[in-house]
Amino acid sequence: MSAPLRFVELLRLRVEHDYFDGGLARGLRFEPEPDCAAWLRRHELIVRQRDGALLIAASEAQLPRLWDELRLPPGERPVLAWTLRAGDPSHALYTDRRARHRLVADDAVASAIRSAGTGAADGGLTAWSAALPLRATLCLPARRSTWKYLLVGDWPDVPMALVEREGRAEFRRDEPETLDDGRVAAVFRSTRRLPLRERGALRLELRETDGASRRLLTPVPLAAPAGLICEHRNGRRRPVHEIFLNR
Repeated sequence: MSAPLRFVELLRLRVEHDYFDGGLARGLRFEPEPDCAAWLRRHELIVRQRDGALLIAASEAQLPRLWDELRLPPGERPVLAWTLRAGDPSHALYTDRRARHRLVADDAVASAIRSAGTGAADGGLTAWSAALPLRATLCLPARRSTWKYLLVGDWPDVPMALVEREGRAEFRRDEPETLDDGRVAAVFRSTRRLPLRERGALRLELRETDGASRRLLTPVPLAAPAGLICEHRNGRRRPVHEIFLNR
C-alpha cells in the first residue's frame, strides 16, 4: 500500500483593514497575477481563500522542486503577487483612496531563503521546510474624513455642543446650511479628520450648554460609509461624511 499523500502549508497571506472589527478584511478576492497564476498551475498547488486570508498548500513531495525554484536569483524566480478585488460595493467608501491593493510575497520568500542558508548538505531545504508556512500581510487603512453633522427639524433654539465623552474627538459649531428643500440645518464639524470604523468607539453626545448642560441626544450616531461626499470648501476639495440628525 502506498503511503498517504501529505500536504504542507506553503504560504499564508493576510489582508488587514482598519475599518473592520478584529482587523481582518472582508469582501476581498485574491487574484493571482499572470506569473503567479502560472506558478500555481505548474505545481498544481492547493489554494483556499476566505475574506482577507489566503492559504496555499503543497504535497511534501513537491517541496524540493519548489525550494529549488524559489531560491533562484530575483528576476529568475516567479513573482508571487496578487491583486485584491473588492466584492463589497462600499469598499472604496471606507478604504483610504491611497491604499495599495497588491500583495507581494517576495519579501517573505527572500527572508526564508536567507534564514535557511544554502550551504547546508541539502542546500537549506530542511531549514526552509521547517519554517513553512511563509507569511505575508498587507494592511489597508480606513478612510479618514471630516464628520459633518446637520441638525434638521424641531431642535430647541438654545446653545448646543457636540462632545465626545472621553475627549477623543472635538467638534465645532459651523455656519448654518440651507438644504436643497429650503430647510436650514445647524452644523457641527469635526476639527480633524476621523477614521471610519465598522463599530466606532467614539461616544458622542449632543448637549445643551446654557447652565445645566442637559443631554439632547445620546448616543449620537457615527459616520457611515454611505454618507461620503466630496465637498468644495475654501477653494479645496475634501472628503466629508454627512450625518443628518432629524427631530
